Amino acid sequence: MKRHIAYRRTEKPLANGTNGTPRWVMIPVMGVTTLLVLAIISGSQSTEVLSTLFNCSWAGVILLPAILLGLAMTHRLRELPMMKLSPWPLGFRLILSASLGMGALSLATLALGSFGLISGPACGGLLIISAAAGYPFARQLKPELQFLLRPIQRRHWLILLGCIPIAVLLIAATFPAGTLWHTEGNGFDVLEYHLQLPRQFLALHNTSPVHENIYSYMPLNMEMLYLILAAVAKSAVGAGYIYALVFGAQILHVAVTLMAW
Repeated sequence: MKRHIAYRRTEKPLANGTNGTPRWVMIPVMGVTTLLVLAIISGSQSTEVLSTLFNCSWAGVILLPAILLGLAMTHRLRELPMMKLSPWPLGFRLILSASLGMGALSLATLALGSFGLISGPACGGLLIISAAAGYPFARQLKPELQFLLRPIQRRHWLILLGCIPIAVLLIAATFPAGTLWHTEGNGFDVLEYHLQLPRQFLALHNTSPVHENIYSYMPLNMEMLYLILAAVAKSAVGAGYIYALVFGAQILHVAVTLMAW
Protein backbone atom coordinates (compact mmCIF):
# COMPACT_ATOMS: atom_id res chain seq x y z
CA MET A 1 0.00 0.00 0.00
CA LYS A 2 1.36 3.37 -0.99
CA ARG A 3 1.80 5.89 1.75
CA HIS A 4 -0.15 9.09 1.24
CA ILE A 5 2.05 12.18 1.40
CA ALA A 6 0.39 15.55 1.95
CA TYR A 7 0.94 18.14 -0.74
CA ARG A 8 3.44 20.84 0.12
CA ARG A 9 5.38 23.45 -1.80
CA THR A 10 8.84 22.33 -2.75
CA GLU A 11 11.87 24.16 -1.43
CA LYS A 12 14.34 22.56 -3.84
CA PRO A 13 16.49 24.88 -5.95
CA LEU A 14 15.11 25.69 -9.37
CA ALA A 15 16.52 24.03 -12.41
CA ASN A 16 18.08 26.30 -15.00
CA GLY A 17 16.12 27.11 -18.10
CA THR A 18 12.71 27.58 -16.46
CA ASN A 19 10.39 29.26 -18.97
CA GLY A 20 7.26 31.32 -18.49
CA THR A 21 6.22 34.36 -16.50
CA PRO A 22 7.67 34.13 -12.97
CA ARG A 23 5.28 34.01 -10.03
CA TRP A 24 6.61 37.20 -8.45
CA VAL A 25 4.78 39.09 -11.19
CA MET A 26 1.55 38.16 -9.39
CA ILE A 27 2.48 40.50 -6.53
CA PRO A 28 2.37 43.81 -8.48
CA VAL A 29 -0.52 42.52 -10.60
CA MET A 30 -2.54 41.81 -7.47
CA GLY A 31 -1.67 45.23 -6.06
CA VAL A 32 -2.76 47.05 -9.21
CA THR A 33 -5.94 44.96 -9.48
CA THR A 34 -6.83 45.73 -5.86
CA LEU A 35 -6.43 49.46 -6.51
CA LEU A 36 -8.61 49.24 -9.63
CA VAL A 37 -11.34 47.38 -7.74
CA LEU A 38 -11.05 49.91 -4.92
CA ALA A 39 -11.46 52.79 -7.38
CA ILE A 40 -14.48 51.15 -9.01
CA ILE A 41 -16.23 50.49 -5.70
CA SER A 42 -15.48 53.89 -4.15
CA GLY A 43 -16.41 55.74 -7.34
CA SER A 44 -16.27 59.51 -6.98
CA GLN A 45 -14.75 59.12 -3.51
CA SER A 46 -11.75 57.17 -4.78
CA THR A 47 -9.39 60.15 -4.44
CA GLU A 48 -10.35 60.63 -0.79
CA VAL A 49 -10.04 56.90 -0.12
CA LEU A 50 -6.56 56.73 -1.64
CA SER A 51 -5.36 59.82 0.23
CA THR A 52 -6.67 58.34 3.48
CA LEU A 53 -4.83 55.11 2.78
CA PHE A 54 -1.63 57.14 2.86
CA ASN A 55 -2.20 57.59 6.60
CA CYS A 56 -2.92 53.88 6.83
CA SER A 57 0.63 53.20 5.66
CA TRP A 58 1.76 53.99 9.21
CA ALA A 59 0.74 50.44 10.07
CA GLY A 60 3.90 49.31 8.32
CA VAL A 61 5.88 50.94 11.12
CA ILE A 62 4.53 48.17 13.36
CA LEU A 63 4.14 45.27 10.94
CA LEU A 64 7.64 45.22 9.45
CA PRO A 65 9.56 45.19 12.76
CA ALA A 66 7.03 42.69 14.14
CA ILE A 67 7.61 40.27 11.26
CA LEU A 68 11.39 40.64 11.51
CA LEU A 69 11.34 40.09 15.26
CA GLY A 70 9.06 37.11 14.76
CA LEU A 71 11.50 35.57 12.28
CA ALA A 72 14.13 35.60 15.01
CA MET A 73 11.65 34.00 17.41
CA THR A 74 10.65 31.25 14.97
CA HIS A 75 14.15 30.45 13.73
CA ARG A 76 14.42 27.29 15.82
CA LEU A 77 10.84 26.29 15.07
CA ARG A 78 11.42 25.90 11.33
CA GLU A 79 12.58 22.30 11.78
CA LEU A 80 9.48 21.20 13.67
CA PRO A 81 7.09 18.77 11.93
CA MET A 82 4.25 21.30 12.02
CA MET A 83 6.40 23.57 9.87
CA LYS A 84 7.82 20.98 7.50
CA LEU A 85 4.46 19.27 6.90
CA SER A 86 2.66 22.53 6.20
CA PRO A 87 1.45 22.94 2.59
CA TRP A 88 3.41 26.20 2.53
CA PRO A 89 6.13 26.23 5.22
CA LEU A 90 7.35 29.74 4.40
CA GLY A 91 3.87 31.26 4.48
CA PHE A 92 3.09 29.48 7.73
CA ARG A 93 6.28 30.78 9.28
CA LEU A 94 5.68 34.36 8.13
CA ILE A 95 2.17 34.40 9.59
CA LEU A 96 3.43 32.86 12.83
CA SER A 97 6.29 35.36 12.90
CA ALA A 98 3.97 38.33 12.46
CA SER A 99 1.69 37.07 15.22
CA LEU A 100 4.48 36.39 17.71
CA GLY A 101 6.27 39.60 16.77
CA MET A 102 3.20 41.75 17.39
CA GLY A 103 2.63 40.00 20.70
CA ALA A 104 6.23 40.57 21.76
CA LEU A 105 6.08 44.25 20.77
CA SER A 106 2.87 44.63 22.72
CA LEU A 107 4.42 43.17 25.87
CA ALA A 108 7.58 45.24 25.42
CA THR A 109 5.50 48.41 25.14
CA LEU A 110 3.62 47.47 28.29
CA ALA A 111 6.97 47.04 30.03
CA LEU A 112 8.14 50.46 28.85
CA GLY A 113 4.91 51.99 30.08
CA SER A 114 5.23 50.29 33.46
CA PHE A 115 8.45 52.25 33.99
CA GLY A 116 7.03 55.50 32.63
CA LEU A 117 9.20 55.40 29.51
CA ILE A 118 6.58 55.89 26.82
CA SER A 119 7.92 58.40 24.30
CA GLY A 120 8.62 58.68 20.61
CA PRO A 121 12.37 57.97 20.88
CA ALA A 122 11.85 55.03 23.25
CA CYS A 123 9.17 53.40 21.09
CA GLY A 124 11.14 54.14 17.93
CA GLY A 125 14.20 52.54 19.49
CA LEU A 126 12.14 49.48 20.38
CA LEU A 127 11.06 49.11 16.76
CA ILE A 128 14.61 49.55 15.47
CA ILE A 129 15.98 46.96 17.90
CA SER A 130 13.22 44.53 16.92
CA ALA A 131 13.93 44.98 13.22
CA ALA A 132 17.68 44.65 13.73
CA ALA A 133 17.22 41.45 15.73
CA GLY A 134 15.32 39.80 12.91
CA TYR A 135 17.19 41.15 9.90
CA PRO A 136 19.86 38.39 9.81
CA PHE A 137 17.13 35.75 9.87
CA ALA A 138 15.23 37.52 7.09
CA ARG A 139 18.30 37.28 4.87
CA GLN A 140 18.29 33.52 5.38
CA LEU A 141 14.91 33.30 3.65
CA LYS A 142 16.42 33.96 0.22
CA PRO A 143 16.61 30.25 -0.78
CA GLU A 144 13.00 29.75 0.29
CA LEU A 145 11.87 32.57 -1.99
CA GLN A 146 13.12 30.79 -5.09
CA PHE A 147 9.62 29.47 -5.76
CA LEU A 148 8.71 33.00 -6.89
CA LEU A 149 10.89 32.39 -9.96
CA ARG A 150 8.83 29.42 -11.05
CA PRO A 151 6.40 30.00 -13.93
CA ILE A 152 2.82 31.03 -13.26
CA GLN A 153 0.20 28.36 -13.84
CA ARG A 154 -3.34 29.10 -14.90
CA ARG A 155 -4.82 28.23 -11.52
CA HIS A 156 -2.66 30.88 -9.87
CA TRP A 157 -4.70 33.64 -11.52
CA LEU A 158 -7.64 32.66 -9.31
CA ILE A 159 -5.91 34.51 -6.48
CA LEU A 160 -6.95 37.75 -8.17
CA LEU A 161 -10.49 37.05 -6.93
CA GLY A 162 -9.14 37.90 -3.49
CA CYS A 163 -8.61 41.48 -4.65
CA ILE A 164 -12.34 42.16 -4.23
CA PRO A 165 -12.62 41.46 -0.47
CA ILE A 166 -9.23 43.10 0.11
CA ALA A 167 -10.42 46.27 -1.63
CA VAL A 168 -13.60 46.26 0.46
CA LEU A 169 -11.54 45.87 3.64
CA LEU A 170 -9.30 48.78 2.66
CA ILE A 171 -12.27 51.02 1.92
CA ALA A 172 -13.87 50.14 5.26
CA ALA A 173 -10.58 50.99 7.00
CA THR A 174 -10.73 54.54 5.64
CA PHE A 175 -13.95 55.36 7.49
CA PRO A 176 -13.22 57.47 10.58
CA ALA A 177 -13.98 55.84 13.91
CA GLY A 178 -17.59 56.38 14.95
CA THR A 179 -19.02 56.86 11.46
CA LEU A 180 -20.05 53.22 11.18
CA TRP A 181 -21.71 50.72 13.53
CA HIS A 182 -24.55 52.98 14.61
CA THR A 183 -26.13 49.99 16.32
CA GLU A 184 -23.01 49.75 18.50
CA GLY A 185 -23.33 53.20 19.99
CA ASN A 186 -21.59 54.92 17.06
CA GLY A 187 -18.34 53.12 17.73
CA PHE A 188 -18.46 53.56 21.51
CA ASP A 189 -15.73 51.01 22.23
CA VAL A 190 -13.35 52.53 19.70
CA LEU A 191 -13.84 56.08 20.93
CA GLU A 192 -13.96 55.20 24.62
CA TYR A 193 -10.86 53.05 24.97
CA HIS A 194 -9.46 51.35 21.84
CA LEU A 195 -8.08 54.66 20.58
CA GLN A 196 -8.70 56.91 23.56
CA LEU A 197 -6.53 55.00 26.02
CA PRO A 198 -3.41 55.01 23.79
CA ARG A 199 -3.78 58.79 23.56
CA GLN A 200 -4.04 59.07 27.33
CA PHE A 201 -1.14 56.69 27.92
CA LEU A 202 0.98 58.73 25.54
CA ALA A 203 0.10 61.96 27.32
CA LEU A 204 0.96 60.38 30.69
CA HIS A 205 4.06 58.57 29.33
CA ASN A 206 3.01 55.39 31.11
CA THR A 207 0.47 52.58 30.93
CA SER A 208 -0.86 52.82 34.46
CA PRO A 209 -4.65 52.46 34.76
CA VAL A 210 -6.55 55.68 34.15
CA HIS A 211 -8.94 56.04 37.07
CA GLU A 212 -11.73 57.70 35.10
CA ASN A 213 -11.71 54.94 32.47
CA ILE A 214 -12.60 51.49 33.77
CA TYR A 215 -11.46 49.86 30.54
CA SER A 216 -7.86 50.77 31.34
CA TYR A 217 -7.86 47.98 33.94
CA MET A 218 -8.44 45.35 31.24
CA PRO A 219 -5.82 43.60 29.07
CA LEU A 220 -4.95 45.89 26.16
CA ASN A 221 -2.82 43.86 23.76
CA MET A 222 -3.63 45.55 20.45
CA GLU A 223 -3.89 48.91 22.16
CA MET A 224 -0.21 48.65 23.08
CA LEU A 225 0.57 48.48 19.36
CA TYR A 226 -1.57 51.56 18.79
CA LEU A 227 0.44 53.25 21.53
CA ILE A 228 3.76 52.56 19.77
CA LEU A 229 2.25 53.85 16.55
CA ALA A 230 0.95 57.00 18.21
CA ALA A 231 4.24 57.70 19.99
CA VAL A 232 6.36 57.36 16.85
CA ALA A 233 3.90 59.28 14.67
CA LYS A 234 3.61 62.14 17.15
CA SER A 235 7.39 62.54 17.19
CA ALA A 236 7.42 62.57 13.39
CA VAL A 237 4.40 64.67 12.42
CA GLY A 238 3.26 66.39 15.60
CA ALA A 239 -0.47 66.94 16.10
CA GLY A 240 -1.24 65.14 12.86
CA TYR A 241 -0.37 61.87 14.59
CA ILE A 242 -4.05 61.36 15.32
CA TYR A 243 -4.64 60.41 11.68
CA ALA A 244 -1.82 57.89 11.82
CA LEU A 245 -3.31 56.46 15.02
CA VAL A 246 -6.87 56.14 13.73
CA PHE A 247 -6.21 54.80 10.26
CA GLY A 248 -3.00 52.95 11.08
CA ALA A 249 -4.84 51.05 13.81
CA GLN A 250 -7.59 50.10 11.39
CA ILE A 251 -5.09 48.80 8.85
CA LEU A 252 -3.46 46.72 11.57
CA HIS A 253 -6.81 44.99 11.96
CA VAL A 254 -7.01 44.52 8.19
CA ALA A 255 -3.59 42.84 8.32
CA VAL A 256 -4.68 40.55 11.14
CA THR A 257 -7.82 39.67 9.18
CA LEU A 258 -5.79 38.79 6.09
CA MET A 259 -3.41 36.64 8.15
CA ALA A 260 -6.38 34.72 9.52
CA TRP A 261 -7.74 34.41 5.98
